[in-house]
Amino acid sequence: MHPGNYYILMADIVGSRKKEGYNLMQGFKNLVEETTVQHKNRFLSPMTITLGDEFQSIVKSLQDGIEMIFKIEEYRIKKKLNFELRYVLNYGKIDTSINKQIAYEMMGGGLIETRENLKKLKSQNQNYLVLLDNDKLQYYLNDLFLIYHSFISHWGRKDYEIISAFIEYKDYKQVAKLVGKDASSTWRKEKTLRMKEYFTLKKLIQSIAHEKFD
Repeated sequence: MHPGNYYILMADIVGSRKKEGYNLMQGFKNLVEETTVQHKNRFLSPMTITLGDEFQSIVKSLQDGIEMIFKIEEYRIKKKLNFELRYVLNYGKIDTSINKQIAYEMMGGGLIETRENLKKLKSQNQNYLVLLDNDKLQYYLNDLFLIYHSFISHWGRKDYEIISAFIEYKDYKQVAKLVGKDASSTWRKEKTLRMKEYFTLKKLIQSIAHEKFD
């Protein structure tokens, strides 16, 4: 792949210094390795841990970058990982050829800009930032991810198992069988966790990402 503008996805662990080192890094490493293998068709350069608590990658498109944020978050919930991630998805310039094997040995203003913005998010109450060459699309996606964060950040780890089951099966009756609860209490849990609203929001983000705004 030649130099040019690409979609750069970086993320780091929120508050990593305050968490238990070995378990944290093992969970993070497994997340990066497993989601990369499962969704390798979405990457030009795979998710690679560049610092202890950070990964970078080059995804094929805006839509692939957004899908990977969803997949990573849902993996994190499924595995009940005890940390949050902070993301920047940036359409930026890479001056060197794309390394298809590992996200190393690449240079460019886009990579620098993405990492600088990731650092800036640490001082803000924000876990998601999308930077694009289309101001209107960027504005809409950042607003929607602010709402997305309100779901993710308010779900407790005690509910991760049932949330993961809803993500996989959606139907509360199937979920009830899977988690060993009665259907009525599972239906109430679906309402409390706002699962239908979560799925609607995901569809809206996916739809907006395909729009071309003037």
